[in-house]
Amino acid sequence: YIQLLIQIRYLPLRAIGVTVADNSNAGYARYSAVNAKNQCRRWAWQTYRETMIGFKNHYAKVGIAIHNLLQEYGEYCIKERQSTDFAFFDSIKNAHLAGLPEDAMSDARALAERIKNNTMWDEYFDREVYIERRFYIDNEFNPTDKDSGNVFLSGAIDLVCIDGNTAYAEDYKTVRTIYSQKYMQESLQRKFYSALIFAHFPEVEEVSFVFNFCRYNYKSEPITMTRDDLDAAHEIIRGELADMNTLMEEEEAPEASPGSHCILCDAPGNCPAYKNAFNIDGEITKENALDLYRQYRIGQFKLGILENMLKGWIEVNGPIINKDEQYGPKESDDIKYKDIPKLFQSLEFYGIPRGAIYDAVSVSKTNVDKLLTKFKVSKEGRAEIRKLARVGKKTRFVAEKVKYVDEAQPSTDEEMEFDPYL
Repeated sequence: YIQLLIQIRYLPLRAIGVTVADNSNAGYARYSAVNAKNQCRRWAWQTYRETMIGFKNHYAKVGIAIHNLLQEYGEYCIKERQSTDFAFFDSIKNAHLAGLPEDAMSDARALAERIKNNTMWDEYFDREVYIERRFYIDNEFNPTDKDSGNVFLSGAIDLVCIDGNTAYAEDYKTVRTIYSQKYMQESLQRKFYSALIFAHFPEVEEVSFVFNFCRYNYKSEPITMTRDDLDAAHEIIRGELADMNTLMEEEEAPEASPGSHCILCDAPGNCPAYKNAFNIDGEITKENALDLYRQYRIGQFKLGILENMLKGWIEVNGPIINKDEQYGPKESDDIKYKDIPKLFQSLEFYGIPRGAIYDAVSVSKTNVDKLLTKFKVSKEGRAEIRKLARVGKKTRFVAEKVKYVDEAQPSTDEEMEFDPYL
C-alpha cells in the first residue's frame, strides 16, 4: 500500500523527466560520512559505527528544511512549467519551516525569501532533471541500488540536469560563507558526485559542477570534470572509503579533533574533547549556579587574553590555517559619509523618500547627550529635546557591585571564596 502511494505521488514527475529523492540511510557508504571522517574521526565513528545520534543542531535543521523546500518548489515549477510561482512557494514554506526551533525561525524565513526572489526553473523545462536524487554505485563503479547488497558509495545530489553529453550539477549551500575557488576545485564532494553521475549516465562526457550559495544569491563558476579525470577520482574515492572501513572496524573510540565543525556533530555530549573544552556538566542546579557563574566570568577574562595572544602571534607569523578555515586579519573598506546634508540631498535626488532616509538614520542617546554637553544646552532645552525621544524599556544581564546591609551576609573579601584568576 505504501509503495503504491509512493508510485502515485511521484508518477506525474517521472512522466515528464523529473526524478525525485530517495534519501534513505545508506550507512557509512555515503559522502556525508566521509566528510565527517575528514573533519573528525570520532564524529564519524560515533555517528556511523556506534549510532550515537542525539539532536540535530539548528544550522543542520535549517539546511535540511531549506533543501526540502527547494525540492518541492522545483518539482512543482518544472511539472507546471512555471519559472516561478510565489503563491505556491508561500503555501508550502511554513509547512517546511514549522519544525524549526524558534530562535532559528527568523533566519530560515529570511533565507527562504531570498531563495523565492532569486530562483527560477525555466531552464530545466524539456530536460532530464533529477532533484535531490540519491545515486548508488558498487565497488566497480557501476550503477546499483540501495537494496543490491553491494553499495560501495552513495550521494544525494541536489540537482542534476542532463543536456546531451553534458551533465549540469548543482549543490545548494546554506552556510554563512562562500568557499574559496581553490577549496571548490579540490572539493571531495564535487569529485564524488561527478563520479556518481558518470557511472549512472554513460552518455555524459563532462560534468559541470556549481556550488549555489543561496543565502547570498551567488553561484560559483562552473568547475568541469571529464571522463579523462575519472581514474584519478576513482583512486581518491577508493582511498577515502578504505580509510572509512578501517575507522569503522576500530573497537576503541578514536581521538577527537575539536573545532568549528563540532557545532554540526549530532552527539557532542559523547565526546570527552568537547566536554573538556567547556568543563561544564550542562545541568545548572541551585548548588552549582554560583560556581558556573564564576567559570563564566573567568572564561570572559581568559578569552580576551587568548584573543590578544593570537593576534600578536599572527602579526609575526601570519594567519592560522585550520583545515578549511583561516583566522587572521582581513582588510575591508571603512566607508563614512562626512557631508551628511549633501548625502541626504543626493538620496532624495535619486528618488528615495525623505521619510525612508530618516528611518535609516539612528541617533543614539549617548551621541545626543554629548552634543547637549558640548554646546552647553540649557536645562529647559534639554527637557524639550527629551520630549522628542521615544522611551521604552530594555533588559540586559550585567554584573555590578552590591552593598550588603544584612550582617548575616559576608562583608569582607576574606570571608568570600574567589577563584585566584578573579
